[in-house]
Amino acid sequence: MSSTYSSGTIEMFFTYLGRELRRRSRQALVIALGLALGIGLTIAVSAASSGVKVAQNDVLKSLYGVGTDITVTQTATRGSGGAGSFDFRGQSQSTTGTKTTQAAQDTASLAPGSGTLATTTLTKIKALSGVSGAVGSISLTDFNISGSLTQSFTQRPDTSSTGGTGGFSRSGSGSSGSGGSFSAGPPSGSFNFNQTTMQGVDVSDLSMGPMSSVTLKSGRDLAAGDASSAVAVVNSSYATQKSITVGSTEKLGGTSFKVVGIVTTTSSEDYFIPLAEAQKISSETGKVTTIYVKAASSTQISAVASEISKTASGSTVSTSAELANSVSGSLASTASLANNLGKWLSIGVLLAAFLVAALFTMSAVGR
Repeated sequence: MSSTYSSGTIEMFFTYLGRELRRRSRQALVIALGLALGIGLTIAVSAASSGVKVAQNDVLKSLYGVGTDITVTQTATRGSGGAGSFDFRGQSQSTTGTKTTQAAQDTASLAPGSGTLATTTLTKIKALSGVSGAVGSISLTDFNISGSLTQSFTQRPDTSSTGGTGGFSRSGSGSSGSGGSFSAGPPSGSFNFNQTTMQGVDVSDLSMGPMSSVTLKSGRDLAAGDASSAVAVVNSSYATQKSITVGSTEKLGGTSFKVVGIVTTTSSEDYFIPLAEAQKISSETGKVTTIYVKAASSTQISAVASEISKTASGSTVSTSAELANSVSGSLASTASLANNLGKWLSIGVLLAAFLVAALFTMSAVGR
């Protein structure tokens, strides 16, 4: 009897529910959409906030590296950094016709805006009280230009010519020692330009600096034994773009480097090479662009930074906390805005949905 009564009650409930939903399908749809929208907004905002926090951590790691407490940099002097000049020099011309000149230039220089610190400064910083370790790195840009220049030459008779060393200029004048002058037509040419970035790192300690936050994808990392070797590890995104694999040979600053590893990193550098090799190809021996310092304890960071400012006079000394505050300001604001806006928006939608549901319920009960 009880079982039959319960079964009949349940059946009646669902019958009544189905009839009410069909009679008030529009109201039911509005309530369902309101609830779904509120819940969906809450989930989306929470996911966005978490994503911003992850991005913030990745950015900070790529800037000062894991295990680095203090960074020391130098403001660039006017005219430092950038590529050198590239030109075609005039050559002697003794015949008429078309002349094609091939030229290539591969130059590694300081990254634009980078100033240098002497490695003697790095040695002094290592000796300071409260410093447990310090390494230097150098940021470079490699400019690779290759191409050809084609010009046509026409000899004009000149019986009064007394000869000379020959040559031509882009303005079209020229002469030869055999008598007669040459006129050059307008030049035409095609050029290929490639720019890459690289970081010279101290391979004796990779626990600090740019290499501390990379993840090995294939091959091997740089090692202490690579200090004087022309080897490199490549950013995986750049390697994919240029079809570079472990074992490939890449030309940097006019020197051939063997690729020994591919790494995943949020850093913008394309290549990581030993510091000594980077200094050699850029003619910046005994110089670095950034010094990474690790304090003996977190309580000594401020005191160590103060001592470094005195030792490296005129340089910019930044602690990891200061860098995080200055860089993550916009990211933190974005996360806060997403949290606050999404939270109140979700609450508003949920309240509206429940209010509509309550009104419809009260209306049905009243009838």
